[in-house]
Amino acid sequence: MKPTSETGWWIVTYTIALVGPSDDPPRSVPDQVLRKLVMVRCEHWREAFMKARRIGIDDEDSQSDGRRWQYMGINELIPLPVNNEDGRILGALDLTKMEKTLERLFRDCIEDYGFESNFDEERGGHYYRAIVDPEKSGF
Repeated sequence: MKPTSETGWWIVTYTIALVGPSDDPPRSVPDQVLRKLVMVRCEHWREAFMKARRIGIDDEDSQSDGRRWQYMGINELIPLPVNNEDGRILGALDLTKMEKTLERLFRDCIEDYGFESNFDEERGGHYYRAIVDPEKSGF
């Protein structure tokens, strides 16, 4: 992948975790973990990394009950291409050396119902599965 973006825009993901008071913070399980997706405008990947890092650190704040968001790090840097098209691969990450079993790899993936609560598809207080034509979606 080239170190610069053709369009001057990058898609970046970073992770923050909601942590509570603990005697051993690095070993405690966070109350919530969010992976956020942001766009930053710059030419080089290092500048995109530093901008996204600043956004993530600025995202930290204290809660009234002693909990706070902790910036964890950058997960992805993807340059936005000039000519976009449906199904275009923006980037790839080789996970071969992580040596995860197939079961673990499947568990790391998110099914459609895992996304439902993140989209505004509520009816009567309940989330529902949107009707998708399998022929049009490629299944």
